[in-house]
Amino acid sequence: MPKTINRVFEQFLAEQKHKLNKRNFSYCQDAVGLFEACLNSYGHLGLAEENNKLLDKSGLEFCEFFGPEILDYGQFSEYVGYFLPRKVMAGFHTADKYKKQILDLLEWLYEHKYCFRDEADIKAIKAELRSDFKHWWQECNKEYNDCDI
Repeated sequence: MPKTINRVFEQFLAEQKHKLNKRNFSYCQDAVGLFEACLNSYGHLGLAEENNKLLDKSGLEFCEFFGPEILDYGQFSEYVGYFLPRKVMAGFHTADKYKKQILDLLEWLYEHKYCFRDEADIKAIKAELRSDFKHWWQECNKEYNDCDI
């Protein structure tokens, strides 16, 4: 049976529990949980029509249906560039910790060969995601003048 995204995330969290202190693991759990919520809400937007139809027919959430190989830059960017600054009720420093945990997840997915096959791509993707995060927090601060950047 192929691994689904939510099962792979559980595997990542199980490994991180032994590596991180209690406080950082709590951030990791929150970050992965929020990323899963983001994927379940918005992950289908970049899919081919055929995959969307299969997902609709299944009656399952995005992370219950698809494997991690479907993850791409767009979904990670959606999380750090849109979901964190606009949907998550957290200050900049907390959201920055969530972003860092998701970048660790991205690296872990690469190391375990679940997605993102090229190491050069990973470095570029991580740099671009950091830039997306910073850009959108600055935009949030301009628009709402209530982000604590």
